[in-house]
Parts: sequence; structure tokens; C-alpha cells
Amino acid sequence: MKTGMKKIVIILVSVLVYNLTYSQVDSKKCNSKIDSLTNIEVYTLVDKMPEVIGGEELLLKEIHDNIKYNLDCDDYNGGKVVVGFIVNVDGSLIGKRIIREPSSCAEFGKQILSILDNIKWKPGYCKGKNVPVFISLPTIISVK
Repeated sequence: MKTGMKKIVIILVSVLVYNLTYSQVDSKKCNSKIDSLTNIEVYTLVDKMPEVIGGEELLLKEIHDNIKYNLDCDDYNGGKVVVGFIVNVDGSLIGKRIIREPSSCAEFGKQILSILDNIKWKPGYCKGKNVPVFISLPTIISVK
């Protein structure tokens, strides 16, 4: 894969917005489902969503600094890449997957999942107990 001088602009759709939208104030009910990839119970609505240790800025910086553009993909101008993963009860990531990728040539989803391996997470919790939480991470990539 050749990497070159094309400028890659990355917009990470805010994890903070997700946290504020899907975290609950009332812990009477947390929503869970069986994950089809890992076959374990994962939560989608919890009292406190998982957080990146070091903050969202670290996550954006790591993706921005480490993603590479394949010059063999000259016709790719960008798009929305969505990856999903589970932040387990110990903060580790399991069940990583690409949900949406506009071009398999660029392999941005695969790159983002690889970059996530280097990010530490604080687990989410429900009713005072750490629980596995499914995260969907949309990223908009523009190549100029």
C-alpha cells in the first residue's frame, strides 16, 4: 500500500454526544440484548457509558494521526465509516466489527479497529455494576 500526500480529514462523530444521549439518570432499567457476534448479553442503554481514558480528544488524535490513505484508491473521496465494538466489564474491547464502509479499497474501517486496540477504556455501568456495552462509532472521512 502506498501512502501519499493526499490530505485526510477525519470527523469523529462525538462519542460525548452519544454518552449524553444514551446515558440515563434513572437506573431503574438498563437495556440489554444478546450480541449476534459474541453471543453475550451486551447493554445499549446504561447509567454511565464507557469513556476513553484520556478523553475524546485522544481518540480523535489517534485516529487522525494513524489512519493511512491507499493511493491505489484514487476514486475514493471519503464517506461515513461506522465501526462497532463492545467495551467489556474490564475496559477491554471485544466483538469488533465494521458496520459500514463506503469503499473496501481504502480499508478505513479495518484501520480504525486496529487503532482502537491502542485506546484504553473505562467500562460503562448499570446499577453500580460494570457491564459490557455495545458502542457504534461513526467516523466521517474526507480525502482531499
